[in-house]
Amino acid sequence: MDPLADLSAEFTAAENALHGEDNSVAKQPKDEPTIQADTQEADVPELEEGEISAIKDLYASQKSTCKCCRDWVDEKPFREDEEHERAKKKAETKRATFALNRRREPHGTAGSWKTHSIKIYSARLRDVLDKVFKDYPMSYYEGYDVVLEPPYAPFHHQWQKLLDAEQDERDPTTKSHITLLREALEEDIGDKLTMVSMVRKTLSAQFSDLFYLYRPGETLIKKNANGVIQAGLLSSVKLIQLETTSYYDLEVETVLWNGTMFGVEKTTWTVYSFSGTKEIVSLDVAPLSLHPKGQDIEKTLIARGSKYESLTRQLFKWYNGPVSLPSFWSSSTTADKRVRRPTSSRGLH
Repeated sequence: MDPLADLSAEFTAAENALHGEDNSVAKQPKDEPTIQADTQEADVPELEEGEISAIKDLYASQKSTCKCCRDWVDEKPFREDEEHERAKKKAETKRATFALNRRREPHGTAGSWKTHSIKIYSARLRDVLDKVFKDYPMSYYEGYDVVLEPPYAPFHHQWQKLLDAEQDERDPTTKSHITLLREALEEDIGDKLTMVSMVRKTLSAQFSDLFYLYRPGETLIKKNANGVIQAGLLSSVKLIQLETTSYYDLEVETVLWNGTMFGVEKTTWTVYSFSGTKEIVSLDVAPLSLHPKGQDIEKTLIARGSKYESLTRQLFKWYNGPVSLPSFWSSSTTADKRVRRPTSSRGLH
């Protein structure tokens, strides 16, 4: 330390004390701001708890170490997940500018990808598909958005209508969107479309082919235990796969008479798995349109239904006069005593 500096400081302190100056607190350097009371807080009147009619949002600090010991702060801290969500929305907005999004996922060997789903953003294309599937009894897409998922069974059933819509379209932009969808679907189901075409020519199919042949809204036929052909309208198809076997559950609608009125009854017809190839006519349940004698069977069914309808009425027999009733119908012990009953007797048959 410098002895001269120390001596000068002691002399200055003594002189200040002689003149009554309090030097107990060191003076602040001129280049450093002095600490002052918050004048703004001094101007704010004191409020009681809960007096302000508003909601104050507080945020958990990033420094909080656990759920039970949180530090609450006034300013919203930066969150990486919020930044990720903003980036995600930005990406989705950009994706939505394309007519279609094809979502791919890893499949098989390294570098191999398969289609997970196709999302349609094009309003033009959606309008076209609404017309293609106008009379189709089921939705052709999944969920709230227009998302197509393999195996695209509805497009198998309405494929020709999609091709016709593409050919007949006059608007260049709309036509290009239909072409994009067709090419995307052909990449995934081109071989299945060829298979269905061959089945319709040969009238023979494998068990796995039936999923694409059973079209909702189509008439199916089957023989009951007595060999009588029954007909039903197909509502839905479900493939059930178990460890030991597989089968199709076909929900069909049949027309029945309950004694009072005609009505539709929903029932399930089952087609069990088989090996190799079978002719359509030998299937437990076959599409009427693919049966070689489909037109003759349809005429037979219509004639039988008309006869059935003519007999499904409430008919009564009417008779006036005396009747002979068994003994247990009368209080008399005589077995065949002729008793007088009301002059009219009716029986439902």
